[in-house]
Amino acid sequence: MSKIRTGYRMKAFVLSGVLLVISTILFIYPMDGPTEPRIFGPDKIVHYLLFFAMVLPALSVKPMIWVWLVPLAICYGILIELIQPYFGRGRDVADMVANALGALSAIPVARWLNRRFIELR
Repeated sequence: MSKIRTGYRMKAFVLSGVLLVISTILFIYPMDGPTEPRIFGPDKIVHYLLFFAMVLPALSVKPMIWVWLVPLAICYGILIELIQPYFGRGRDVADMVANALGALSAIPVARWLNRRFIELR
């Protein structure tokens, strides 16, 4: 199997970075609606999907970085929830869990993508 070209890696890391910036804006943007925490709701799906999408590109081209990238993403998810009250939003432990689950569930998908599509190039 051939090595992944540097261009693919760079694009994947840039995409992960762009998604990090977008998610940060979305998570600190003040909301007009209620800010009380809910255990289940559509916002949990958004949290899950954003964290999944944020780490997936980088993990897909370099799966072994999950050792530091996923814990970093989980810490970011906790931190963003802790600072949300300063931006007119609510702090929610269930959002922290959804963030962590999104980052963690990207690991096996990224490994599969890497083996199936990326390493074969």
